[in-house]
Amino acid sequence: MPAVRELFAFLQEKGIGPSRAARELGVSHPSVLAWKRGSARPKAHQRTAIKVWTGGRVTESMWLTEQELRQLADATPFKEAGLS
Repeated sequence: MPAVRELFAFLQEKGIGPSRAARELGVSHPSVLAWKRGSARPKAHQRTAIKVWTGGRVTESMWLTEQELRQLADATPFKEAGLS
């Protein structure tokens, strides 16, 4: 998942450990480690906080799975029945 690679590259470049990241993002240390392992993903509001905290380097959409990305690509606007 690109978000995990990008987030932990950001942390490494800035010299920030998982504990500090957790504190600054308002989550638990185990949560940050679970993101790193890929066994969990941040909730929607946490993804937005990560985007802000990293200056836009790690965006919300970077946390989406391939299946979620395909579903978004296939989404179409709602059309009323009988209208074109």
